[in-house]
Amino acid sequence: MRGSTDSQRPKHPVLTGKDNWSTWSKGFFMYLKGKELHDVLSDNPIPLNPSTLIGEIGNDHVKEYILDTKEIEEDKITAQKISANKRKVRKALQAKFDEWQERNDEALSEIYYGCSTAIQGVIDNHTIAKQLWTYLEKSYSSAGMATIDSELLKLEDLSYANSKNVQHLVSTLNKSKETLTGLGFQTSESYWIHILLKGLGPSFSALARDIRQRDLNKLTFDDCAAQAYTEEMSVRQQDTSSTTASAMNVSKGKDKGKGKGNDKSKDTQSSDKKKPQGNFYYNNCGPKSTHPSSNCFYLHPEKIPPHLKDRFKSKPQGNQQANKQQELTPAELAATQLSNLTLDQLPDALKKQLL
Repeated sequence: MRGSTDSQRPKHPVLTGKDNWSTWSKGFFMYLKGKELHDVLSDNPIPLNPSTLIGEIGNDHVKEYILDTKEIEEDKITAQKISANKRKVRKALQAKFDEWQERNDEALSEIYYGCSTAIQGVIDNHTIAKQLWTYLEKSYSSAGMATIDSELLKLEDLSYANSKNVQHLVSTLNKSKETLTGLGFQTSESYWIHILLKGLGPSFSALARDIRQRDLNKLTFDDCAAQAYTEEMSVRQQDTSSTTASAMNVSKGKDKGKGKGNDKSKDTQSSDKKKPQGNFYYNNCGPKSTHPSSNCFYLHPEKIPPHLKDRFKSKPQGNQQANKQQELTPAELAATQLSNLTLDQLPDALKKQLL
């Protein structure tokens, strides 16, 4: 880098980190001001470099040059004047840029050698003094570190469940990535892949396993984000297909109920309506029962459901006896009737045998 040599550079503390940024930055800025290099760190735009332009210089640059070098009003600048001054403008712009380039390189060198060896290894890719100074300020000032900590904490809480979709999750990660990069927080691509997979959660566990089995050095954050988006679309299509199939099955069921397929149920309902009420409890004793189903619960009180006991327990005893007799065989019925007769009711022949 350009700038004064170590023997010419005054001895002053070097920047070691956020602990001494406050005092170092103030002292070093005064040092650059003494060398008339502090204006390089201002917010003034970098001069145009004509050598990098393709084609002719724009008319706006020519007008600016004419207004700066000649006493003329802008509305009196004609096309002929612009054409005649283009070559002069190119030379003037090149001289202005070369001057800035020299001062920028000197300030860049001073800042570089004003940092510790550890910090030099991080900032050696910077080529513009203003950008380097901004990077150091964001990285080592207390405000910059607080912002970095805040962004990192947000990343830990980021999840797919709290996001609208994969695209929203990736967009949030990219914004945090830009913020941290602007603050000088440099991380590897694998770190952002890890944060993405962690945020996707259990819903994308298969995808996460597949990605982690690959060579992370060959993967990029954008590649993994694209795969997550594809996986999400595939799952949504499957869910949509399942929902559609279920809706079709329900619709078919309704249509079937309206067509011929429902004739059987109609017949069943019709036959149920035609079935005599007396046969309602028929199956309690089977199809070969010898008593009407209407009297079944009087003959078999143990089969009465709890909610019907009050209804059937008040049947007259005479009816119960008559119904029970219907259940007996002919021989048993004759024996029962004979046992109920008195002596006077017996036939005369039988009386003689008994007396």
